[in-house]
Amino acid sequence: MKICITHAWHDEVTKNHIIWCNPIMVYERMLSKFNANVDIKAIQDIDFAEYDKIILFITGKIDEKIENKIIESGVEVIFIADDPNYEININPELIKKSIMMNSYQLLSFNSVNKDDSVLKEALPHYKFNRPKAYRFFPMGVLPLYSKWYISQIEQLNKLKYREDLVRQSLKTKSIYCGSLKEDRFKKFTKEEFDNGIDFFTNRLNKQKLNELTGLDTKNIICHKKITPYEVVHAMTFMDNVYFLLEDRMQLMNNIYLRYAEMAYSGARIIIKGEPYQLKEEYFKLRSWGMTKDNILPVEALKSAWKPYLTIIDNEIKKILEI
Repeated sequence: MKICITHAWHDEVTKNHIIWCNPIMVYERMLSKFNANVDIKAIQDIDFAEYDKIILFITGKIDEKIENKIIESGVEVIFIADDPNYEININPELIKKSIMMNSYQLLSFNSVNKDDSVLKEALPHYKFNRPKAYRFFPMGVLPLYSKWYISQIEQLNKLKYREDLVRQSLKTKSIYCGSLKEDRFKKFTKEEFDNGIDFFTNRLNKQKLNELTGLDTKNIICHKKITPYEVVHAMTFMDNVYFLLEDRMQLMNNIYLRYAEMAYSGARIIIKGEPYQLKEEYFKLRSWGMTKDNILPVEALKSAWKPYLTIIDNEIKKILEI
């Protein structure tokens, strides 16, 4: 059984691009736990006829020429969709023979017809026909068990990046990492902005942030978006980390990377969202071991998430047919 892991739209495998974080961790798990015959390559570099199966992380649309090559090769494809915010478009001929894996607990993973109907209603920008099967694959647990991911954080301690980050961040004790979609930016208060926040997000400056929020940004620092392990590193310097609940992530009840990042940070978690969202999220995080001080210990989360890791390993066994 020969397998290749790839991503639908990036032309270079690099640990420095956020989209490769999850594929690299799956690759590591398959090698370290199962000694699998697995490669990881940029999609345009793959000879599809060389492999029995392709694990394809999908956001957006696959290049049409590459999609045709996959179909012509007859290789089995396992898609992984790990973000409900991106449109996904897959050739009908390809998807009907493929498995779609995700970490969306809104689905039952028992009935393809039922799950397909739920998914289409919840995420209408997912533009593909019904796959052969839906399977639960809670990607967000892997950073807690990935030696590669942890090593990326540890390496930052030895780099000048640490010194630069400390110097830039001395003015605030709070941090927000991620995008600022419309359902997020209005959740900040005047008091929070006045106290100061370091923002790590793409294409954002103080002027734009002022336009989005209507708040004074004199105590705000805007940085560029950084890689997932740099996010953890940045968080460790702060007392508080803001967790802005995002509508689609909450709707799909998604197990994703941010929880592990917050646990590794050791910082106090400040959750922002609608009242009904806050109640559900606090209950969930308490059940995972979050303390009264709103700190989520790594070991507590690992213990709570161990069943999810078992699910991932069982799904990998199915892929490997062992």
